[in-house]
Amino acid sequence: MRELRFVITPFCNYKCFFCHSESIANRITLYLNPSDYEFMAKVAKNQLGWNTCTLTGGEPLISPIFREVCEKIKNSGIDITVVTNASLLARPTEMLKDIVQINVSVHTMSPDVYGQITQVNYPLENVLSTIVNIRAKLPKLTIHLNYTVIKNLNDSGADFERFIKFAGKIKAKAKFIDLSTTDETLRTEALEIVRRLEGLGFEVRGANPWQYYLLRNTEEVKVVKCPFNGKYEDLPVRDIFVEPNGILYRSFGGYLAVDALNEIKSRNAVGLLQKINILLG
Repeated sequence: MRELRFVITPFCNYKCFFCHSESIANRITLYLNPSDYEFMAKVAKNQLGWNTCTLTGGEPLISPIFREVCEKIKNSGIDITVVTNASLLARPTEMLKDIVQINVSVHTMSPDVYGQITQVNYPLENVLSTIVNIRAKLPKLTIHLNYTVIKNLNDSGADFERFIKFAGKIKAKAKFIDLSTTDETLRTEALEIVRRLEGLGFEVRGANPWQYYLLRNTEEVKVVKCPFNGKYEDLPVRDIFVEPNGILYRSFGGYLAVDALNEIKSRNAVGLLQKINILLG
């Protein structure tokens, strides 16, 4: 399923040492407003049949326009996913009322490892409590827990099991992601992650070019390939990312970007669609 992924801010309150910031620089100019995002979402829905979008960053909840963007897109009949570290979700029913899915970056069940990864003092315990609170207050919300696998840091079978059990307890989907890095001392290939899960009793029940689906009894997990890993340039394009300065670029398929700011600001749906189709190949 393809969609637009809106990078509504490059800024974050965490300093994860492996962060790719959805591949954009922190000093980017924030030109787009909530109506711009609404326009793009409508074009994708009406012209391409894309009924979902994702808000990401940075940490999207930092953005002062987060709530308005959500309201406008939701009113257009489009389902929204938010990618977040959950540290700013003290009021989940208010912040997530227009959301159908939340992807929370957890990466570990060890407080010490969490501190090493995030490079901040915000406790893992608070994040886990927030996730439990979200599930209690929003029982119909789809929750995915993201776990970026880092070699010799959070990649043991015991690490995986604790994460999977927590996800199951709160009725969330456990999602393992390979690390986007050229440092082979840190990276574990997606297929190797699959093999480790098979060693825990999981079986591959489905796959596409970008991810694997595994099952163990009633426990479901996914292994996802990071789109910013240069090793996946030959894979077909999946999603289109939108930077807050109007630059569009594609996930997978090799890096290619186009400037669509003029088309967005002038509400030129035909021109925007033409540029999206260039990225789709």
